[in-house]
Amino acid sequence: MSRRYGMFVMWRDIAAEAQARGEPATIVNAAKARADASWLALKESLNSGSKST
Repeated sequence: MSRRYGMFVMWRDIAAEAQARGEPATIVNAAKARADASWLALKESLNSGSKST
């Protein structure tokens, strides 16, 4: 689970840095999409873990 959180934080930070540097919207949006996907995967693993106990 901590790896999934780490992936979320990494992509969130990449998106923020790219936006701050003025990178093209395509790059920023791609990083944001990866952060969103990582967040959903983390949320899903938390939900499935709580249902199994």
